[in-house]
Amino acid sequence: MNRARGEGDPKPRKIVVAALVEQDGKVLVTRRRTDGAMGGLWEFPGGKVEPGENPRAALVREIREELGVEIGVGKPVDVVHHIYEAFELLMIVFECVITRGEVSPLEVAEARFVPRRELTALEFLPADVGLVDALANGRL
Repeated sequence: MNRARGEGDPKPRKIVVAALVEQDGKVLVTRRRTDGAMGGLWEFPGGKVEPGENPRAALVREIREELGVEIGVGKPVDVVHHIYEAFELLMIVFECVITRGEVSPLEVAEARFVPRRELTALEFLPADVGLVDALANGRL
């Protein structure tokens, strides 16, 4: 295989989905457990799309596993591309609504609804920072 000069091995790509859930003017965010990668940081709830899995189905599954609620998945509102040191991330962000259940932090350290303008006070994953800024400043 030929490679351009200076080109290294491609980083593994992770396709993930995230839910933008708003209730009473507040956005649902979750905090990662401290015993995992990037522990203690905040993020929008969601997770990895498994091979052969539809992104919407992946989001429904991930939210059920992490937070114990059922969601309705609406339209995509953003696509985020971020390159971490170990992998490349492509995140599809969907508008979602909780259709059944109460949010409970089953596989995350914490879950809370935060007013848009207060999102910037939390320390988010690097890939989520642009989305936080857009939400806090009314661009999304």
